[in-house]
Amino acid sequence: MKIGAEALKTFFVFLIFTITSSCFSQQWNFVPSPNPDNARNLLRGVWANSSNDVWAVGESGLLPSLNLTEHWDGANWSVINSPSPGLQTNVLNAVQGLSANNVYAVGYKSDFGTPQMMALHWDGSSWTQQSTPTVTGGSAFQCIAVLGPEDIYAGGYKAVGAPGPTQGTLITHWNGSSWNIESTPNQSANRSNTITNIKGLSSNDIWASGYSRTVAGTYKAMMLHKTGSGWDLVTVPQPGLENFLYQIDIVASDNIWVAGQYNDGTQYRVFFLHYNGSSWTVEYSPGGGGGAGIVHNSPNDIWSAGSSFAHYDGTSWNTISAALPNESSMLYMSGVSTSDIWTVGRYYEGNNLKTLTMHYGGTTMISNTNTIIRDYKLLQNYPNPFNPVTNIEFSISKSGYISLKIFDMSGKEITAVVNDELNTGNYKYKFDASNLASGIYFYTLTAENFSDTKSMILLK
Repeated sequence: MKIGAEALKTFFVFLIFTITSSCFSQQWNFVPSPNPDNARNLLRGVWANSSNDVWAVGESGLLPSLNLTEHWDGANWSVINSPSPGLQTNVLNAVQGLSANNVYAVGYKSDFGTPQMMALHWDGSSWTQQSTPTVTGGSAFQCIAVLGPEDIYAGGYKAVGAPGPTQGTLITHWNGSSWNIESTPNQSANRSNTITNIKGLSSNDIWASGYSRTVAGTYKAMMLHKTGSGWDLVTVPQPGLENFLYQIDIVASDNIWVAGQYNDGTQYRVFFLHYNGSSWTVEYSPGGGGGAGIVHNSPNDIWSAGSSFAHYDGTSWNTISAALPNESSMLYMSGVSTSDIWTVGRYYEGNNLKTLTMHYGGTTMISNTNTIIRDYKLLQNYPNPFNPVTNIEFSISKSGYISLKIFDMSGKEITAVVNDELNTGNYKYKFDASNLASGIYFYTLTAENFSDTKSMILLK
């Protein structure tokens, strides 16, 4: 097949439009997940070990609330039973592991009194509760960072008596046999301090985010850094009247992002702190996307979730539209690849709180549903430009032989993504251009009495 000069001219005009208005709206998809309780279910943490091994944790029910652990096997989410040792409250806030058979989930529990930190372990067959320290006045885990089998950190808050703060930072360390509380500083000396997330490059280079508040003051963003000498407070910008930090994303030792919110005096808005190896600066998200979870694919491809999505392209943050259920709120994010990212949270269906699981890419076929498809359709690939993987979607209205082929600028066929009999339905395929050079390529969908071609840009 050869593509004529006039066709190339038309594609080039279209190409300019594509570069200036890349659309991500079809990338994030709502994936149904179980709701064990009739009225109240929510997910707070997620960890992806692989495309077929993803854990999400949270809580279900009101009084008592029960730990909720759900697993994605590549096709479906299912509830995996886990212990709920608290008589009144059981909440899991975060999950992370080393392998499919070595996963940790942390949160807190209570027996009609003060909460206490709680840790669960998955050994490949069942969840069991681990022994954790008891803190007079209460404690809770909010986050976890798994660096190695004998090097795991969990953070949150703990009660501290006078003359110290009523709520101090809590960071514990798992050494392979027990959880031990570390000595950590507090930004507020007389009210509250909370660790929301921990990420590390090594045992001597770990970052913890959070927020603090004095008795008469407002909330301030808080960062702690662990080096070989221990944990230290780090001065960071405070862009609003109140400031909160949530999830950390470490691209490199000199490229760290933290998602958060600030109060500008009228409402809460999204902001990001960025560390370049020597100082922290503030960047904003026009449109208010992101602010809670954050995960990177590359330095120029970073996603953030909150009440909506935001994407960083290496230059700026931009809010990305996506179809979300009613009153959605998303928290932590975890990714496997550029086309396989998860974020979790909750949404409302009437007055009932439901689990929310949102997925970015990762499946070959969208559906073979009962939806009536009246025509053939080839959609624009996304992301576009891409490096090195992109998604191509199409619809076919009649079962039959279908081909989806890739061509270079000269019209030479590169590969056949699809060359088979397909049933009526909507399809999505991944195209991996790892072995190709940067440039303009074309993809053509051919079916009975139908053919359409679109262009795409590979930028390495």
